[in-house]
Amino acid sequence: MIEAIERYLQLREQLGYRDLDLDRDLRNFAHFSAGRGAHHLCSADAIAWVEQKCQPRRRYELLASIRRVGLFLSAEDPRHDVLAEEYVRPVRRPRRPIPFIYTDGEIQQILVELGRLPLAHTYDAATYKHIVGLIAATGIRINEARNILLQDFKNNEIMIRRGKFGKDRIVHIHKSTARALRVYLTNRPDPLNKERLFVIHNNRTPSDHSICAMFRKCTTKLNMTSRNGSRLPRIHDLRHTFAVRSLASCGSDRKLISNHMVALSTYLGHVSAASTYWYLEISTETKESMALAIEEVLDA
Repeated sequence: MIEAIERYLQLREQLGYRDLDLDRDLRNFAHFSAGRGAHHLCSADAIAWVEQKCQPRRRYELLASIRRVGLFLSAEDPRHDVLAEEYVRPVRRPRRPIPFIYTDGEIQQILVELGRLPLAHTYDAATYKHIVGLIAATGIRINEARNILLQDFKNNEIMIRRGKFGKDRIVHIHKSTARALRVYLTNRPDPLNKERLFVIHNNRTPSDHSICAMFRKCTTKLNMTSRNGSRLPRIHDLRHTFAVRSLASCGSDRKLISNHMVALSTYLGHVSAASTYWYLEISTETKESMALAIEEVLDA
């Protein structure tokens, strides 16, 4: 079973799909099955293992993933079970939590607080500030921001390498954002890394955990909390804010919405426009007209 799962994961990665959480879960399932003496995928093992997962949404994802593994493996060896749809359908994916949508003023307050962080090395505070500022200005993912190389920042463009699902893309940035990054680089102490765009005093890029921790420290100090049914403010919500406000700027012009949706999907690094469609549930200003336009795009 372990070898079979590894072949499945290797094929997914070769096709451009890479999900570290899913990879880990499927490997855990493979070891669970092997521990029960299974040499082939067994529906009973899958159900027994997934029952250990308490969150309904996670159970849905795991059951659906295991069923896809079964379809793949059974094509070459019918001794592998394919999890019946009846076990997948009852566990429905719940509505995604409403993200925290920041105002311009709140983003500015967070950036000011990040720049004032009482850290032993002042350049570290500048690094955290500019990482968060770039995420807010472009909507890129946190790991995409921290992995940018200096050579990937040219003029008003940034090359995002191996984003989600291993996709590369070019992100165009506003001239004011590019200017702020150049000032940040000009102030970099000489001994620090010259290859990465963002580094701290230990000559390394700060981890996702440390960036999120500094961000939470600032939002807590500013007394930011959930509102209108949203979850607590997170750094990833800056990406959601960028997308929602970008779509809302289209007003009710259906042609503009249609063109903008496709461009935004590419800009954010989504696999398809269908992934971007979720933002229509958040942007109430143009929800109806956007939905009509995007349905035309997806149908096409």
